[in-house]
Amino acid sequence: MCRPLRLSAWLFVLLGGLLSFSTAQAVPSFARQTGLACAACHQAANFPELNSFGRRFKLGGYAMSLIKDIKSNAGKKDGKRQDLSLIDIPLLSAMLQVSATHTAKDQADTQNNSTAFPQQLSLFLAGRLAPDLGTFIQMTYAENDPGFSLDLADVRYAGQTKVGGKPLLYGFTLNNMPTIEDPWNSMPVWGFPWSGSEQAPGPQASTLLDGDVLGNVAGLGAYGSLNSTWYGDVSVYRSSGSNDASSENVIKGGAPYWRFAYERYIGHTYLMLGTLGMTADLYPTGISGPTDSYRDAGVDTQIEQPIGGNMLTVHGAYINEKRDPAAGDSVTYKHFKVDANYHVARRLRTTLGFSTIHTGSDNLDTTDWIAQLAYYPWENVNLSLQYTGYTKFDGSSDNASDNNTTYLMGWVAF
Repeated sequence: MCRPLRLSAWLFVLLGGLLSFSTAQAVPSFARQTGLACAACHQAANFPELNSFGRRFKLGGYAMSLIKDIKSNAGKKDGKRQDLSLIDIPLLSAMLQVSATHTAKDQADTQNNSTAFPQQLSLFLAGRLAPDLGTFIQMTYAENDPGFSLDLADVRYAGQTKVGGKPLLYGFTLNNMPTIEDPWNSMPVWGFPWSGSEQAPGPQASTLLDGDVLGNVAGLGAYGSLNSTWYGDVSVYRSSGSNDASSENVIKGGAPYWRFAYERYIGHTYLMLGTLGMTADLYPTGISGPTDSYRDAGVDTQIEQPIGGNMLTVHGAYINEKRDPAAGDSVTYKHFKVDANYHVARRLRTTLGFSTIHTGSDNLDTTDWIAQLAYYPWENVNLSLQYTGYTKFDGSSDNASDNNTTYLMGWVAF
C-alpha cells in the first residue's frame, strides 16, 4: 500500500473513533420537531439530498410538527384563530466536519496531507417559528475563515389553497443566496458533491448561479406547487450590507431569479424536469459607473428509482451564461454537471459525478470526475472518502492531474 493510501486508511479509522460517540439526528431540530428520523426527509439519511416528503416539508415552510405545542387561541371569540403556537423544544442544532486532504502533487506554499479540525463547525436555527412560518439559518465557523459568520439563511411563510379544484401549496421566502430556496438537489447550493476540501486547489471559473460571483445578497421571492406537479418560483436579489467605493460585484438595482419545474411519478420512478435563470448587472468595483452584465439560463433534471430496498438517484444540470463586461469582449460560459448516487439500505452510498465548464475566450476550462464512497454508521454520522480527478484545470490539460485530490471527511450533527 502506497503512503497516501496508508495515510487515508489510518485517518478513516481514526475519524470513526472520534465520531462514534453521537446518536443525535441530521439537522436534529427538524427531527425533534417532527418526531421523524433523518431518512424520512432525506434519501437514505444523506443530508442534504431530499426525497419527496422532505421537499414538501421544505415547501411547507419547515413548519410541520408532530409534538406538543404551546398554544393560544385568544385572538377571536370562537377560539379558531391561532395567536400563538411555539414548539416546546429549542430550534437549535450543530454540525461538525473534520477532514484530511491529499493532492497528487504538492501545491506551491501549501502543506500537503493537511488535516482540518474542524473544517466546519455550524450552528443552526431551524424549525417552526410560528404557524406556517419557519426557518433554516446556518452560522458557520470555517478553519480557513476564522470566526462565525452567516452561511445560509432561508425564512419561509407557507399556506395552502385550491385552484381549479387542485391543491396549491404556496409560500414566500426571504433568503441570502440564489437556489437556496430550491427543493431539488441539481442546483449549486444543495448539489453534489455536498462537501469538499478547503485545502485542495479549486478551479477559478464559475457562473452567476454557481454562487461564487455574487457577494452578500438578500432575496425575496414567492413560490407555488400546483397539485404536486407544477412548480414555480420568482425572486429578486439585492446586494446586502454597507457597500461603498471599495466593494466588488455590487448588484445594480435588483437581480431577478426564476425557476419552473414539472414533477411526477411514472410507476415507481420519480422524474423532475426544470428550467431556471437569473440576470444581474454588477458594478465591478464601487457602487456606480459601468456594469458587467450576466445572463444565466439553464435546464436540469432529477430521477429517483427504487431498486429493491435500495435507491438510485441521478441529478443533472446545464447552465449557459452570457457575460458582457464593462471592459472587454462578451464571453459565454457553459457549465454541465451530472451525478449518480446508489444508496444501499441507509448505510452506504456510492457516487460518481462529472462536471465540465467551458469559458470561451477566458480560457479557464475545467473538467473533472468525482468518485465518492460514504458510510452512515448512524443517520446523523457520515464518513466519506472522495476522489477528484482532473483532465483539464483552469484552461490547461498539461499537469491537470497534479490537482487530483483525495479527501477524507467525517460529519456529525447533534
